[in-house]
Amino acid sequence: MTKRLLTILKHKAQEPNSNTLDDFEMYAKNDEIDWDVFLTGETHWFYTYRMAIRNYGLDALVRHDVADAIVQMIRYENGSQYYETLKKHNIYGVRAALAAKGYFPDELIHDENDYVKMAVVEQYPEYIDEVIHLSEYESVINKIIFNEVRVTQNTLKRYQEHYDIRRLLPNYEKAFNLKLSGLNQQEAIVQTMTTEQLYLIDNPAWTRDYSIDQITRIKELEDAVGYKNMAIIAPFFAVDDNWYHNIALETSMRIHN
Repeated sequence: MTKRLLTILKHKAQEPNSNTLDDFEMYAKNDEIDWDVFLTGETHWFYTYRMAIRNYGLDALVRHDVADAIVQMIRYENGSQYYETLKKHNIYGVRAALAAKGYFPDELIHDENDYVKMAVVEQYPEYIDEVIHLSEYESVINKIIFNEVRVTQNTLKRYQEHYDIRRLLPNYEKAFNLKLSGLNQQEAIVQTMTTEQLYLIDNPAWTRDYSIDQITRIKELEDAVGYKNMAIIAPFFAVDDNWYHNIALETSMRIHN
C-alpha cells in the first residue's frame, strides 16, 4: 500500500481536496482499495458519493448500508443488481429513489410511505386513483389530473369527492367540467365524428383527446378570437412539441390586438 493511499485512508473522514480526489480515483480505477476497510468507521460523503456515481465498490456500499450514497447510486442507475433487495430497504428514501426511476411500480404503489407512492405516480400517472385522497400532495395530484390526456371519468369523479373544484381558477373549473362531460358521451358519436365536428356542434366529447390544461388554453384562445373562429382555432386541435408555445403566442397576440 502506497503512502498516498495510506494518507487517504487515515483522513477519509475529512473533506478531500481535488488532488486527494484525483488520487482516490486512480486507486479506485486500479482496484487497489479494500472497500470494506475504506467504509469501516466514518467516511466523508465526497468519497461515498463518488463511489456510487462512478461504480466503485458498490457491493461494499450496499453491504455497509450507506443509504445516502445508495440513493445516489440509484439516481445514476448504477448497481441495478441490488435493486430487488433495495426495494425493501427500511429507509423510505431508498425506496423512493427506485420509484422515481420507474422501478417496481406494482409493488411500491402499495408502500407504507406516501412519499414513495407519489414517486410512483409521477412516473406512472395511471396509478393516480391509489393516491388521489392524499390531500397533503394536492399540488402533485393536480399536476397529474390537469396534464394527463387519458385521465378517466372515474378519476375525475373521485377528485371531486376529495377536493372542491370551485377553488380552481375559473377557466380550469370550466375545463374540468368540460372534460368530465366529454367522458360521459357515448362512444358511438366519438367514433363517427372528428374533433372539429364535435367542437362545432358544442358536443363536449371534443375534449377527450386533450388534457384539462390543454382544454383551458383552447378555451382561452376561443375567448380571445371569438367563438368558433375556426380559421384560428382549428390548427390547434393538432398537438405537437411546440403546441404550448404556439397557442400561448397566438392567444397573447389576439388579446393585445
